[in-house]
Amino acid sequence: MIKETKSTGFTAYKWRSPIKSIVYVGMDVHSSNYTLSCYMVENDKCFATVQMEPDYKEILKYLNKVQENIGGPCEFHCGYEAGCLGYTLYHQLVEHGVDCTILAPSTMPTYKKNEIKTDKRDAMKIARCLAFNTYRAGRGQRGYGLLADALNTSLLA
Repeated sequence: MIKETKSTGFTAYKWRSPIKSIVYVGMDVHSSNYTLSCYMVENDKCFATVQMEPDYKEILKYLNKVQENIGGPCEFHCGYEAGCLGYTLYHQLVEHGVDCTILAPSTMPTYKKNEIKTDKRDAMKIARCLAFNTYRAGRGQRGYGLLADALNTSLLA
């Protein structure tokens, strides 16, 4: 194993073994907090569900911790629903080498009538959608995405 740390603190492990576990990370993102949950097809379980501050650096720390706990090589595929946060988080994660997808909410499976919607359930649903490809990637209009990013930057500053 070769450990490679970037200046942001995200540690990418390069393993000599070609076999990697694929970890799907669903993120329910809001301006006040993020809820993340991991899913692995081979276990058919969601795990490591946490709530955190709304900062991409916290996500990078979380991914490091999950990778250490798995104890072997893994590949992360992260995703969140398109919404008011725009593309800022997407660009921050991709810039640091994290595979990220923005999901179109209208293409995702809906909840049953008697099931209560929570941030935790949303994060788990997004992780499963990523794993089983039961979504379409969001296609925002260029102007809207730039406007949303500008608004988020000014609101969070």
